[in-house]
Amino acid sequence: MASNCLSHVMGIETLEITAKPNWLELPRNITINILQRLGTLEIVTNASVVCPLWWKICKDPIMWRTIDMVTGISLSHSNNFESFYRLVKICRYAVDRSCGHLENIYIKKFGNDDLLLHIANSASQLRCIWLDGCSAISNEVFEEIAKRQPFLEELDICHCSFLSKDLFEHIGRCCPLLKSLKYSPPNEVAGDNKCDDVAFAIAKTMPKLRNLTILNNELTNNGLLAILDGCPLLESLDIRGCVYVDLDGSLGKRCNEQIKVLRFPAESIDHKFDRYDYTDYIYHGFMMCNINDIGNIDLSWINEIPESDVSDFDFS
Repeated sequence: MASNCLSHVMGIETLEITAKPNWLELPRNITINILQRLGTLEIVTNASVVCPLWWKICKDPIMWRTIDMVTGISLSHSNNFESFYRLVKICRYAVDRSCGHLENIYIKKFGNDDLLLHIANSASQLRCIWLDGCSAISNEVFEEIAKRQPFLEELDICHCSFLSKDLFEHIGRCCPLLKSLKYSPPNEVAGDNKCDDVAFAIAKTMPKLRNLTILNNELTNNGLLAILDGCPLLESLDIRGCVYVDLDGSLGKRCNEQIKVLRFPAESIDHKFDRYDYTDYIYHGFMMCNINDIGNIDLSWINEIPESDVSDFDFS
């Protein structure tokens, strides 16, 4: 009787206690989709050693089409030589796991010539390269990687000192499918001299650009006009911090007519990394859940992994 009364008051017929979901019972394609939203550091050092199923999934080259060495990496990971060395080893491991299927790579600070050459030798189907603060990369090595990436569509290079006018022209000629370019010079390079060399190189060799971001550059009206003429498909233009550009007259009118999304020189620049705004939710809601939510996992299975599978797994 009491049970019937409670059901009537709550407006429900029955009360059922549901068990917590077992993550290991998810369909394989859903598990892959979830794991791929994590940063590479978390996949290699945490997710891949949770259980035999996830270990097998993380061996699949499809898991490494995107190597994200930014998400989940704190400043403490990327501000000293020892951490740089460890991150390079993890990144090389992920590149090798991709077995030539790598399409997108994101690296912050620790990128160097040896790593970029390894990527160039291992991947020829890159669609996106994202580099931030990688001061240990040379002009010559980036020329080599550009030469081997004919399918590149997106290039994002911020605070790297290796770019030059000639390199922009080289990139444009070697990567004819390039649709999105973001460039921001290192703070110590940005100066007070008006210079349109980068703009002229872009206008000359990148006619298929649809999205262009040039931050804190010495760009002038002449350079911007050249870009508008040379890149007729341009839809999005971000020139924040380009203080020598004056959009009050006819050039501003043309920009408003030709460009759908326009960010103006006087707008503030937010350097917050915003590739995956949802990653923190995935990370804290999935990887940081109670271990019992994933299943009663016995980690002793790790000792049974063939030595050939873990010979290169020491990232200390």
